[in-house]
Amino acid sequence: ISGFNILLGIGDKSILQKFMEAEKRSPSPRKDVRGYTVYASRAFDSPSGRSIGTPLLSDFGSAVSGDVEHDEDVQPNVYRAPEIWDLFEGKHLFYGRDPKEEKYMTRAHLADMIALMGPPPPELLKLGKRTAEFFDKDGGWIAEVPVPARTSLEESEENLEGSNKEAFLQFIRKMVQWRPEDRQTASQLLRDDWLNGRS
Repeated sequence: ISGFNILLGIGDKSILQKFMEAEKRSPSPRKDVRGYTVYASRAFDSPSGRSIGTPLLSDFGSAVSGDVEHDEDVQPNVYRAPEIWDLFEGKHLFYGRDPKEEKYMTRAHLADMIALMGPPPPELLKLGKRTAEFFDKDGGWIAEVPVPARTSLEESEENLEGSNKEAFLQFIRKMVQWRPEDRQTASQLLRDDWLNGRS
């Protein structure tokens, strides 16, 4: 979930009235671009207290129903888990930019993951529908993109130091696991010491 996709409702509708009156008094600058009128943005008054409405999640462009099995991608490529890394670090943990195709590709994403996590366990590869595209029968990497030089979470994390950094990386490691059963659930993660300021 990106912070940009959390919208706050407006509980105090007078904010809208003030916005319209300000636009009537002093219209927003505008210009014509190839036959389209483009307006400068005008800020709303900042809501506070009871004037803030219910938070709403938006941008469900890649959302799918949870009551049927899916094996296709269910979120934009670069925003795959763990999103908290992106929010906290201001950069992706895995970019998946294919050096040959110069765009995101699954094979480059997997290569980035191998550089950080090591190769996936053989029992996991046996379950994959697309395993043969990327791995040989012995689990060796065969995709047409090299695995980057080995890296670590410690090298990638740039905002923290000492025990706070160590606790944050322990939190991330609870999510960054090849096997789903090795990952903590969302409710378990919500009780993490680092997330709750107890580290």
